[in-house]
Amino acid sequence: MSAGRLAARVRAGITLLDIERGPEWVWKVRVGFLDMASCSACVLGQLYGDFEQGADTIGLTFWSEVGHGLNAEEDRYGDFAALDRLWTYAIRRLREQRTPPRVSAVAS
Repeated sequence: MSAGRLAARVRAGITLLDIERGPEWVWKVRVGFLDMASCSACVLGQLYGDFEQGADTIGLTFWSEVGHGLNAEEDRYGDFAALDRLWTYAIRRLREQRTPPRVSAVAS
């Protein structure tokens, strides 16, 4: 899979997550822990507790998971590694562009 096609899919996934979770989701993903081949460490796994739970909650089919850069078209490590790099880059860029969520004051 070409990097350009995967990047377009990740952009579609960002749009979907912005709609489903709001722009704050980017701070809930630990990019140093991100592993798109893992059901618990992938983007959906980190946001929903498990890949399948996230896919079911959003209502994704296998092909819509692939189309949103949340799954690889084939079970090839290279595609998952490329998705890791693309999601990590995209999330870091989004964090630079977006205002972090406010931390509520601790009541004394």
